[in-house]
Amino acid sequence: MGYDNAHAVQPSSRFKFAGQILPYDHKHRHISDKGVPYKFKDAYQLLRNFFADVDRILKETEK
Repeated sequence: MGYDNAHAVQPSSRFKFAGQILPYDHKHRHISDKGVPYKFKDAYQLLRNFFADVDRILKETEK
């Protein structure tokens, strides 16, 4: 799991349109996830979302 803005999210093959602007801010939910868009607001919100995801994943792995 990680938040990323180093590259744009690649759209699925059915949504490829020439000339579209792709968002760079996105997150990967697991190691093989190509990424889903993430709407960046500010660093504070990013950290809150990141640690909320960490807590959720830790709870899922405890089961």
